[in-house]
Amino acid sequence: MALAEKITGDSNIDELLTQHPETVGVFLQHRMHCPGCLAARFETLSEACRIYRIALLPLLHELRAAISNGEGLTP
Repeated sequence: MALAEKITGDSNIDELLTQHPETVGVFLQHRMHCPGCLAARFETLSEACRIYRIALLPLLHELRAAISNGEGLTP
């Protein structure tokens, strides 16, 4: 299993952002304030999607693509 495929709804946001800073842009494009938020240390992607009313599966696809492509903070 590729590293990007290990990202799931149960993934911790803070760990994801720390290990894969290239995903910051994905959160910002969705106007999610997870990068820099203290709650990110305790929240999963599923929880954040519920809070922001964003569909989980498309977000996972975008995060995995950002990791696979090594995208940076491009808005």
